[in-house]
Amino acid sequence: MDKRAESLNTRVLQPVRRTSGFSLVELLVGVVVALITLLMMVQSVSVFEGQKRVSTGSADAQENGDIAMYLIGSDIRQGGYGFVTSNGLACALYSNGVVSNAPIAPVRIVAATAAASDTITVTYSDSAAGAIPVGLLLPAPLPAPGGAVIKAQAPSTAAVNTGDIVLLSTPQVPPSPTAIPVAGLPTTCTMAQVSAVSQAIDSIGITIGAYPANQTLSYPPGVTYDISPQSYLYDMGSLINKQYQVMCHTLVVSNPITTAAAPGCTANPLTFNNATSVSDNIVMLKAQYGVAAAPVPAGNVGGQTVVCWVNATATGNPCDTADWSTPSATNIQRIKAIRLAIVSRSYEPDRAHAEPNCTNISGTQNIGPCLWPDSVANPAPRIDLSGTPNWQNYRYRVFTAIIPLRNVIWANL
Repeated sequence: MDKRAESLNTRVLQPVRRTSGFSLVELLVGVVVALITLLMMVQSVSVFEGQKRVSTGSADAQENGDIAMYLIGSDIRQGGYGFVTSNGLACALYSNGVVSNAPIAPVRIVAATAAASDTITVTYSDSAAGAIPVGLLLPAPLPAPGGAVIKAQAPSTAAVNTGDIVLLSTPQVPPSPTAIPVAGLPTTCTMAQVSAVSQAIDSIGITIGAYPANQTLSYPPGVTYDISPQSYLYDMGSLINKQYQVMCHTLVVSNPITTAAAPGCTANPLTFNNATSVSDNIVMLKAQYGVAAAPVPAGNVGGQTVVCWVNATATGNPCDTADWSTPSATNIQRIKAIRLAIVSRSYEPDRAHAEPNCTNISGTQNIGPCLWPDSVANPAPRIDLSGTPNWQNYRYRVFTAIIPLRNVIWANL
């Protein structure tokens, strides 16, 4: 046998070496290390996600509250434009010829319980000529089938447009020739819609008809406006009348004049009935009137400084005992500002968070945050958020503002 064959046989007879692997103990140790690493990663992600939820939730609450405050504040600043002049309110009462309603006010608050939000209604004109009342040269007669025609002091037909809503008002008549007229308190006024405008030599002719959307705001039969004392026509344009309220944790706006049915919420905020959603996750809306001192003697021009903040209630305001649930024309002229509070919340609840109850300085216990620092003489509205399940696990932002009614102040009422 040659050496080459012997070498091959030797290689064949040599035992095969096995590759050594992990033992059971080593595998178990590796699994434990992997589980510990995975647990640390999960905890890190959980902590990060919690911080993200808090940050984004607070940012969303901030954004929603800013939007709500901007929209309501912008409208309140316009309140009264077109029907509040140096002569006072255009309407001490509004009448459709059958019943009389409360005066048309720049801003009206309907107060609710602590567990519900207040309702704020703002009214103003969007007409460029709205701030200048137009004198009537020809009394408005009983509406004929074709409409009543009014002759008004205006340089051109551009002063009033077809389709505009107008208020017809007569200043209050003194009870006797020697009596002093009560400033700023007109008689009952009515509303109508312009159907045509014609040009005359020294005036314009305005054809008016019934307000189409609501018969209670139509030109009343049997009502005329004399030219002695001078009657006025206020061009309201399309008549901006916005009602803000909170429904289903959403701030909505509606028009109570042109909408017969009341607003209602649905599962989808984009399909709210008779209302438009403007900002979501708004849970509370509260407001107060800032009122000046009553004129002394009665009938004189009052001051412009807010001396008392009152809720829109008939009683319960320590600094002013007037009925502010349905303020009279005189008291409406005393309202110089609106104090507004909006409470927004985060989208998602936070398991680790517990919102505390807040007690006002005046001693009122809230179920939720406080709105603003108050006093016994001017207590802040009480709020109650307990109607929302797990309300304490949400994070809240409170937005407050004092918004002047500049059209009332500029009129120096």
